[in-house]
Amino acid sequence: MRNDPAAAIALDKLLTDYESAAFRYTPLEALEIIGFYFLPREGMEKAFQVIVAEQVLGWYDVLRYASDSGREEIVNNEGFFKLPLVIGGPRVGALAAKYFDEHPAHARAMLDRGFASADSWRETLNYDRHWPSYYGLERLICLQDSTTCKPTPELDRSKWNAAWNEAKQRVAAYYQLDKPLLK
Repeated sequence: MRNDPAAAIALDKLLTDYESAAFRYTPLEALEIIGFYFLPREGMEKAFQVIVAEQVLGWYDVLRYASDSGREEIVNNEGFFKLPLVIGGPRVGALAAKYFDEHPAHARAMLDRGFASADSWRETLNYDRHWPSYYGLERLICLQDSTTCKPTPELDRSKWNAAWNEAKQRVAAYYQLDKPLLK
């Protein structure tokens, strides 16, 4: 990017677009942007509640619209929960661990704020909520034999509230803020 002036212009356009409207990008895209740009510059202290909100919305989408193999692909191949830290690099990861270790009460408060933010955007249509349906083995099988193509089954609407709660629990469990860090 340093030797490509067009890249700097494109990055500026992307960041301006990202900041111009909340939850415009899919959570996976947003976590990449946060990990690449915001987390290294602002630290976990400021970015954590946004990461949490994106992860709750994203996991809620995954629970509603992804197949089992799609869920596995999103977690294992895309690294959904660790994505912003991995993209941020080892220094960012170390600083995040230090933040969680030294400021657990603040981190817990940011987790709760992230949940509140996600609650207020739960039904947003600012981005394609069906993005998780593009993952999974079904898509590959369909490419090999189009006669086997079937739409990914969606979670029954009567189970969406439970999925919302499960999404929050999964995000909270990932960060393990209620457990001491091993040293």
